[in-house]
Amino acid sequence: MRLITATLAVILSISAAIAAPDTTSLGLQEAIDIALRQNPNLLAARSDVDAAGANERSASTLANPEVIVSPNIAGESGSDSAVLVVQPLEINGSRTIRTRIARAEKDATGAAYRSVERDVIRSVKQAYWDIAQARNIVDLNQANMELADALYQAAKRQSDVGSAPGAQAIKAQVELSRARQDLARSESDLAQTKALLNTLLGRPAETPFGLADELAFDPVEIDGNKLRTSAEANRPELAEAQSLLTARKAEIKAVDARRRPDLTIQARQETFGGDAGLAVGITLPLLDWGSIRHDRKRAEATADAQSKRLEAVRNTVALDVDSALREVGRSRTLIEEYERGVLSQAEQLAEMAQKGYKTGANNYLEVLEAQRTLRAVRTGYYTALADYRKALAQLEWATGMDISVIESKEGAK
Repeated sequence: MRLITATLAVILSISAAIAAPDTTSLGLQEAIDIALRQNPNLLAARSDVDAAGANERSASTLANPEVIVSPNIAGESGSDSAVLVVQPLEINGSRTIRTRIARAEKDATGAAYRSVERDVIRSVKQAYWDIAQARNIVDLNQANMELADALYQAAKRQSDVGSAPGAQAIKAQVELSRARQDLARSESDLAQTKALLNTLLGRPAETPFGLADELAFDPVEIDGNKLRTSAEANRPELAEAQSLLTARKAEIKAVDARRRPDLTIQARQETFGGDAGLAVGITLPLLDWGSIRHDRKRAEATADAQSKRLEAVRNTVALDVDSALREVGRSRTLIEEYERGVLSQAEQLAEMAQKGYKTGANNYLEVLEAQRTLRAVRTGYYTALADYRKALAQLEWATGMDISVIESKEGAK
């Protein structure tokens, strides 16, 4: 009896239970910092930004000169020039337009990098709170298994001395087996969520660590209208789509530049050791067999398609914000419902069952049912807490803002 009572006390205070310590205690911000340094997708995106910067620098330089070497092989008129150097001056605007396209594409790549960065931060936060939830459920299942084992031992002793039917011992043994299975599943879930976070941090999946931050309810007051407006200004996906639209429109002008005359400087050496001189050449694109005309139609269609993609991104951003706001509200309402009475009522029910068992007013099955109810309520509560934290991370991602910025703005109202 004393063993069962002591075990029930442990269950009723399960929120204070602590899992076996891990090698390293990892805070949420520390996890984010590691991911920003080591996540392979983010490292790849940085390389894309470097490549886009090099492409812009290349586009801004003058076109390379063309050097033609044509030595005579036979006869004096085999070639008019032994050496001819032609340098396009690109006064038709092609260089400026080429640079504009490369700069817009670099801006789009930079925005894409910020999108990857925001994705990584969101994923790390959500994985972190998944681990916190899984760890608490492991604690619950561990304590539940200890209670089930204590009840089984008591029922077995009572059955052995004939003070209780053997069916109670069998039922208790079945319950103990189920409790062990629940614990094994929750431990597997915890290991899997830890492996996911390690992968996001760019380190081996089996790297051991514990959590420094606890799963707790810290309500945030938010203004949906302000967040919708901020999403329009801050989401990098919109900046990426807009930059690509700028590049596609510039490609139309690049095709038009091919229709305009251009100047070249030519250096000519008639024969090796012979006369040499400089000349100014003019290219006159008078004829077009269709390549320029069709290229312009292609560029116009591409720009129109990108314009429609930009509008689609705007609609998606608005939907993301609305969905995140709904999930924040739903999970917050659920937490408040638990804290207003469901938790305390479940704890009261378990306490009443414990007292009744001690006085002989009820049997162990009633104690077990009360503990099942308490465990289910606490599991739901931990799930709601994790859902709220993950919803806030989703809201940050959807608005392109950090939650600390959201809080500070709301606090200043």
